[in-house]
Amino acid sequence: MSFKILSLDGGGIRGLISALILDEIERRTGQPIASLFDLIAGTSTGGLLALGLTKRSPSNPQVPQLSAADLELLYVEEGNKIFHAPFWHKLFSLGNLVNEKYPQEGVDLALEKFLGDAMLKDVLTDVVITSYDIHHRRAWFFRSANAKMDPMYDFPLVEVGRATSAAPTYFEPQLIEKGGKAFSLVDGGVYANNPAMCAYADAINMDVRPDDIVMVSIGTGTSGDQAAMGYKHSDAKDWGLIGWAVPILTMVMESLSDTVEYQLGRILPPQQYFRLQARLTWANAELDDVSPQNLAALKADAQDYVIRASEYIDQVCETITK
Repeated sequence: MSFKILSLDGGGIRGLISALILDEIERRTGQPIASLFDLIAGTSTGGLLALGLTKRSPSNPQVPQLSAADLELLYVEEGNKIFHAPFWHKLFSLGNLVNEKYPQEGVDLALEKFLGDAMLKDVLTDVVITSYDIHHRRAWFFRSANAKMDPMYDFPLVEVGRATSAAPTYFEPQLIEKGGKAFSLVDGGVYANNPAMCAYADAINMDVRPDDIVMVSIGTGTSGDQAAMGYKHSDAKDWGLIGWAVPILTMVMESLSDTVEYQLGRILPPQQYFRLQARLTWANAELDDVSPQNLAALKADAQDYVIRASEYIDQVCETITK
């Protein structure tokens, strides 16, 4: 019997693309994402989707409260609140020079609205959510399987969501205290923007046979012309600490995603590994461009991908419903 894994990349507001692809999968299968997979891994915006899709409905705990279509609203309606810096914040941060780009209030309010007071141990499907502990300088994984066995590993979904999405330079780290210890956590994208390999390792650790694994990995969009989206040598050769601050984060996250895609594409055969990645033709690749024009462009790029990759998506749906 196959062990089905869903992996969701980080990518800020571009998570809208992932939500739209997930909505298409739910529509074609007629089933919620939580019932289609045995394990869901997520980083940053992908972690928020993973938590939202597995949060139980208060009125019927056997089904998820939110559909992928519901979570599209996280980006469309809450995006401009999450990625918003009031004038006073810009002033005192010297334009992001001495402080994070955005205050955390917008994130907190959005997560409370969508995730409420639910706990990690109560999710419908096992999840693994990535973060990074900057105090102890080590990778941190929120695993629902651990939370179910030991209260020490159980956390409110709001805290988990804040930790996995606290992108350096954009948001302040999330401080979590447990058992008399404090942990300062940032976006898991600094080491696992594509968490598919982490999920694969967890499955193997659960004694799942490699031949039984089916991996569906969803990205947040890539440029059709990477050179056009990149940085010129003439500009980068004179960058100092400030010049490299934001580009280096983007480069690390994108290269880590590409590396995992390369590795799993060679570990698993095509009938076991599916990578769904839209091409950014009209949308801006920036993590925080929440302008109405860019939100519309992200939707257009996602819809274009769904049309172009329709047969491939059908193959995915057929495989995960067997």
